[in-house]
Amino acid sequence: MLLTNGKIFTPDTSCLYVQALAIKNNKILAIGTDEEILKYAGSITQTIDLQGKTVIPGLNNAHDHLAWTAPVGKYYTLKEFSEVGPPKEDVLDSIARVVKTAKPGQWINGNIGLTIFKDRSIRRALDSVAPDHPVYLQVMANNKRQEVSLKPVPFVFGCPKTTGMINS
Repeated sequence: MLLTNGKIFTPDTSCLYVQALAIKNNKILAIGTDEEILKYAGSITQTIDLQGKTVIPGLNNAHDHLAWTAPVGKYYTLKEFSEVGPPKEDVLDSIARVVKTAKPGQWINGNIGLTIFKDRSIRRALDSVAPDHPVYLQVMANNKRQEVSLKPVPFVFGCPKTTGMINS
């Protein structure tokens, strides 16, 4: 797909806007002028004339309250809850049990404590017990809910180089 004749925002501070971009396999392939990008056109390439409109490829909301909008999924609950929370092994065991009854791709939701919230190895551990499921965990601390999605939903994002190709 080619987007031409537009004002396309890039995260590159040396070149904040370009006129056109090429997309292949859901990734930004190249950025530049209409003339540069039209060279990527093939016989079945879809070309969209933006007619001067602005495009912002991908937004990252680094602060989100997913609990209000999280997809309905499978939940696990803890017998007792404290601010410190259960050991990582107990949470992983609970998630593994829920995965056995979950449909492929179904969200797994539950609560954790501060111990796991601060444990940077939890991300890989979640992949090992729920490789085919997004996992959403919440922690209660100081009577305030802190939300963290330790296994985010995948999305495509690339940072263009000044030469017009993205870093891989």
